[in-house]
Amino acid sequence: MHTLELVKGKTEPRFQTSRSEADDLFNNLPHEARSALESLAVLSHCSSATVLFTGEQPLSSVLFLLEGRVKLSLERKGGRRIALEVFGPGRILGLASALSGCADGITAETKCQCFIASIDREIFLDFLICYPAACQNAARILCREYYRSCDQLHSFSFSLPAPA
Repeated sequence: MHTLELVKGKTEPRFQTSRSEADDLFNNLPHEARSALESLAVLSHCSSATVLFTGEQPLSSVLFLLEGRVKLSLERKGGRRIALEVFGPGRILGLASALSGCADGITAETKCQCFIASIDREIFLDFLICYPAACQNAARILCREYYRSCDQLHSFSFSLPAPA
């Protein structure tokens, strides 16, 4: 499994190579692109039950989960929430909302203490312009998210009782 990790003794995040969304973003990019993205990140620790973002407004940054676990949920009409998934290290959070500039209804909440790298939305968009391969990789990640969502919806629809 691919994870994002902080290299001990460094003050900046190091995106280690293994199989995750973060690694997929760096696929076929020159080393200087990876270094450039790492230099743009702001690191933060979050305690358990911290709401990282809500789906009511577009995100102002892209988040890379370096350590910990985050639950994504969707608010239904009437205020009830549907838990979508719990993700561990290596996940890029808020990519679709940050790229589109639109709110997507997704809320992210930490399940335990987490370590996160955050990159401002506008700076991340500029990075994608400078490195077209990263832009293509981000599109692939979004496509996988779409297919994963379709699979979840398909599974959910078959778990509902048939109308009488």
